[in-house]
Amino acid sequence: MTQTSKYKLRKNTGKKEIIFNVDLIVPEVDSFLDYNIRSLVPTKSEKELYMYEEIEFKVQELEKRLMGLGEKLQKVNKVKDVSFIVPSSQEPICILGRVCMEDARLTTNNIMIEGGLERDNGRRVSLDLSQLDDYSFFAGQVILIRGTIPTEGRMKVMGYLDTVYPPRLQVRVGTVLNHQKPRALKEQSIESVLEQIESNKNENNPEKEMKYFTKIIVTKGPYETLQGDDQCLSDLLKLIKTEVPDIIMLIGPFLSDKSDYIKFAQGEQTFFNDFQNRMGSWIQVVNQTFSKMNTKTPQIILIPDLSDVVHDFVFPQPPFKWKLFGQGTKPKNVHFHWNPSMIRINELLIGCVSNDTLFDLSRQEISKSSNKTQNEKIPRLIDHFFKQQSFYPVYPGSDESMLSLFHQNKLKIPFLPDIMIFSSRLKYFVKEINGVICINPGSLTVGNTGGTFAKIVILPPNLNSEEEDEDDLITNQINQRTRVEIIRI
Repeated sequence: MTQTSKYKLRKNTGKKEIIFNVDLIVPEVDSFLDYNIRSLVPTKSEKELYMYEEIEFKVQELEKRLMGLGEKLQKVNKVKDVSFIVPSSQEPICILGRVCMEDARLTTNNIMIEGGLERDNGRRVSLDLSQLDDYSFFAGQVILIRGTIPTEGRMKVMGYLDTVYPPRLQVRVGTVLNHQKPRALKEQSIESVLEQIESNKNENNPEKEMKYFTKIIVTKGPYETLQGDDQCLSDLLKLIKTEVPDIIMLIGPFLSDKSDYIKFAQGEQTFFNDFQNRMGSWIQVVNQTFSKMNTKTPQIILIPDLSDVVHDFVFPQPPFKWKLFGQGTKPKNVHFHWNPSMIRINELLIGCVSNDTLFDLSRQEISKSSNKTQNEKIPRLIDHFFKQQSFYPVYPGSDESMLSLFHQNKLKIPFLPDIMIFSSRLKYFVKEINGVICINPGSLTVGNTGGTFAKIVILPPNLNSEEEDEDDLITNQINQRTRVEIIRI
């Protein structure tokens, strides 16, 4: 048996490993909705200055993040008196700073807090955590910390604050209802659609009830086995022909530098030609297939990965350019986004990062809990991204992260997303954290065999025509109307 045959001989294809909201009933009908896909941040790349960041520029960017998040921490927690870092203090004081260490890895013995350049001239003080029963710290974390400094240079910590969640995005009722109309109803008024919804509900006929849902397929590379077998792309095409999703979200790597096929140059063409023949041709086949099926063509979102041999090796990572995929005009249903991205799909907000930021954070975190049963590691780590309002709150970043502060604004999480998609070597998961559905879909291939993908079905909000006005603002609360499945390819 050859290694590549392991993929074709796998026996667990189609197995559902995880089901989130298992009791949610999903309609079988096709919705034929229109989708407006855009980014919260500009998708066009500014002039890139990779590897040209001077020390002074890095210091300024770190200072901006510290003071910006620190100001929010003070405001949210109503903290007025913030002290400078002083050599010693017998009275409790509150300090604003960034968690750091002198060694390569954070421990309880080397943890320190570093003040801002403007306020504290970058002074540091060691931390004694012995009085804390519960804590979770990592390098780069911005915190307000309270304690005494009985001996010079060492603070006995009494407590700390690190929580300042971004706001939830609010949308108009009229906008939501307009997005939920199928194409045949686009010319009808908001009131007419609401009346139809209520009429169908009152007839107690669930089959007639208007449920224009959104179906999303999310896959994470590699899209070939270690030895270059790309059969999974053919299987993915069969899958989407069966599922007929509204949106396909493809996350890199698309041609991975970790593949033996790439590392040992087993191909007979350049990486760029290979990429074009695989991914460019695959997109073309998808569009041609759905055109022949006389049905809606899925929207295709592509997000790069640092392992992609044909793209920039820097994070945040700019979006792909169509010339990598083929000649001619880019199809209207193809969308390129940054790694990481905050993507608006109609009224939905989806966060996505292809770097293994979860793993990097887990390597730099130290924690302690008085309640072991309620202190799961994954939810605790994910919550840090929201509390620190960043896709990559760790600093300094890992060697693999290729962190660049030139595009630090692309790392911001300005609003709590409805769905957050992580790409991690950690085991696939679906978890609800602070109202956000957090998903790690796993990789489409693992070694020389098949992996997993995620299927997301989002039902429309339950709006009442008598109670809702089209100018009312609402939050999506999709955690109550979304079913997620992690499935074997």
